[in-house]
Amino acid sequence: MGNYSLKKKLVILYLLLSVVPIILVSTIAYVTYYNSILNQSLTLIEQNARQHEMVVSERLKNYHTFVFDIVIDNDVIALAEQLNDAQSESELLITQGALNSILRNYLHILGDARSITLLTDSSRHSTQTVGFDSVASLIWSDSEKRQEIYTAFSEKSDIEYLTAINLAINPERNEYVIMMGFPIRNMTTREQVGVLVIALDHHILNFDRVSPGVVARETQETGVITVIIDGQNRILSTDNTDYIAEYYMTFLEDKLLRSGRIYESRENIRGTDWQILNIIDLDVYLADINIFIGIVAVLTVLIMIIFYILYFLISKKYVSTITEIVQGIDSFQDSEGNESTVHVDDKDELYIVARQFNRMTKRVNDLVATLKNKIKK
Repeated sequence: MGNYSLKKKLVILYLLLSVVPIILVSTIAYVTYYNSILNQSLTLIEQNARQHEMVVSERLKNYHTFVFDIVIDNDVIALAEQLNDAQSESELLITQGALNSILRNYLHILGDARSITLLTDSSRHSTQTVGFDSVASLIWSDSEKRQEIYTAFSEKSDIEYLTAINLAINPERNEYVIMMGFPIRNMTTREQVGVLVIALDHHILNFDRVSPGVVARETQETGVITVIIDGQNRILSTDNTDYIAEYYMTFLEDKLLRSGRIYESRENIRGTDWQILNIIDLDVYLADINIFIGIVAVLTVLIMIIFYILYFLISKKYVSTITEIVQGIDSFQDSEGNESTVHVDDKDELYIVARQFNRMTKRVNDLVATLKNKIKK
């Protein structure tokens, strides 16, 4: 019982002096480090969103300048008026050919446009495209679509946008673009002669102009998804092009809500009603941090185990010696004068204590024996 009680006390002492402090320090360090890294990371993401907004705003500003350069081009204005007033088929074809040549040059200069189209007030049009085999496959071949787009941009005093427009006439094709348009006016009379419409690829809204595959790979690695939405909460740009023109909540439910732990950062794009959203799947984003902290926790446990083994091996020798001395004391108390000797190795640090105990018991026993002899006499 004494042996068990002593070991129990030593274990409790070990827990109080070693294990509990290590656990407390590790827990405090984990919480502090985890929250610090998380806060710093979220701050960096918000800063990245602001930089992203600056890049997109500057890019849109450049497109604005490009549009204004076209609508004040005297050749474009003159050809738009001729296209409106063409009386014969041959005159119409010649005018369209000349206008197509100019638009083609502008299209090559811009680089990011899928098409440049001039819609006249007389419902005629001239268009140049990139990435399509035939203009007939585009919505420009649909008179109702042309009129709808013409009306959206007509008589405006500033550049307007139409978002999530499928450039392909076949709805099954995913050719969504962002359209920006501005009226073309006679520089002298200020009368409108048509509307210029530029269809821009959605990747112009990306921070870096990289392919959707690269964006998707970066998203998978970092756990951060960048989404740009318009004023109707429709998606204009994201890593998965299948979600272009879908509503944001649909995207969120499909991709992230099942994780249950997300963080959302929003940044308004100047001059538009669009927003840049950085959506963070915290489980993915913090995976590396959790792995690192897990490694630290495992190492802490291993160190504690090694320390305990060393502590046990070192203390075992002293515990056994102390236990033997205690048993010797108990035996001496119950011996009624019989000799009680503790056997300890002379190399043991507690050998002196055991030797003195043995001497003491011998003297006491000798004294008891002497007293008994005197009583008998």
